[in-house]
Amino acid sequence: MVEALVLVITVLAARGLAAPLLRRLRAPAWFERLRARGRPGVPLVATLGALLLMVGLWLIGERRGLLNLLLLLLWIAAPLTAWEVLRAWRRRRPN
Repeated sequence: MVEALVLVITVLAARGLAAPLLRRLRAPAWFERLRARGRPGVPLVATLGALLLMVGLWLIGERRGLLNLLLLLLWIAAPLTAWEVLRAWRRRRPN
């Protein structure tokens, strides 16, 4: 239970630190076209991909050195990326 809470706090902290960068980035054209069509596959694939990546990272387990740092960064980036895709998908469409 504590590990899940630490993960949520870490992802929220990473989101807060990355917020200025995320505001400057524009969505790719293909993302906007699919969003305009209302295709639900993009957020679904992003969420399932993040879950599968996290399961794979969990199966690899803890390592030492640079590999551990890489696994930790991916463990934090996967839910953050899925959350940002979902948030961008639900945002009001420009008229």
